Amino acid sequence: MAALANAQQVGLPKVVPAVPAAAEPGLLFYLSGDHGFNADYAANGNVAPNFQSDIQILPGGAKGSYIQCGNNQLLSYWAPGNIYAQRGTLSFYWRSRDPVDETAFPVFRVGYADHSSWDQVWLRIDYNGHGFDAFVTGNVVGWQFDQPASDESVAILIPDATPDHFKVIAYNLDAVPVKAHMTGWEIDPGKWEITQGTQTDATTGPLQGGVTRTADFERSSSLDVTFPPHTTTVLELKLVEKGVPYWSRPDLGIDPGDVKVEGKTMKVTVHSLGSVDAPASKVVLRDRTGKVLAAAKAAPLKAPLDLVPKTEVVTLVLPANADWKGGSVTIESSGNLPEITQRNNRVQF
Repeated sequence: MAALANAQQVGLPKVVPAVPAAAEPGLLFYLSGDHGFNADYAANGNVAPNFQSDIQILPGGAKGSYIQCGNNQLLSYWAPGNIYAQRGTLSFYWRSRDPVDETAFPVFRVGYADHSSWDQVWLRIDYNGHGFDAFVTGNVVGWQFDQPASDESVAILIPDATPDHFKVIAYNLDAVPVKAHMTGWEIDPGKWEITQGTQTDATTGPLQGGVTRTADFERSSSLDVTFPPHTTTVLELKLVEKGVPYWSRPDLGIDPGDVKVEGKTMKVTVHSLGSVDAPASKVVLRDRTGKVLAAAKAAPLKAPLDLVPKTEVVTLVLPANADWKGGSVTIESSGNLPEITQRNNRVQF
């Protein structure tokens, strides 16, 4: 299905067609298929797709023409300006050529990176094997648990949350302490005050053994938390000092598809994804022990404010008999401004 998402621009024309007028007030994006793959209207001014593969337009749809998708299709358009994180309406017609079964598959997604990454999805409509799910991701925090614990070891409730304050009530079901990593998502960046204690009665009981600390906390960074066995733990987190807003930060990113080995060289495509220009950086290849095998400089990159990808291909010269299996390649910024996230700065082999 046509997807209103950010994706890597591959083999498509960079000439932006003229933008027609909106057919109705409040319209942000409309694609009928009656004019090829160019949208009938796009509020951001770019009606051309930035990625299209394994699709064709045929007559006889529910309304005029329709887009037939192959088994490995992808059709995407730039999201900025074409959709907002506010109340609105999203609608489209969709029909499966074959009867659906228990195999899950995506139908429609909106991402917030310049490639179609499952980890960068903001809105999604999927078939889950039994029916259709539609939701917008907006978790305040996410969780990971050290083995042998799992996500079934701790019951977690976040009764109230804002970007600068939230409370966590958790009960450890296991007979041993559980170590967890709490990752921030829909929170403001800065210095946070974290108070942790236990309660006999999670509703009205006083906080016992409360300990307060401060830590830098923001989207995609993590705090370590230990939950005592068979105990209700309460954490209250408050932003006490604001950090650099996400919209004032650069961001550099790479993913596995950006790394290509050609003979004795490794080529890495570096993306600028932030709202401000990215400073000079370097690409570093390390083996499984952390030893540097190769490094090369990457030039400063403009922010993609014109909605056109800003990339540079950096070439690493591989030393003889270099073994990078189990190692990594990273993009490391030399600037003083923090990036939006560090999670897209590393590719693990």
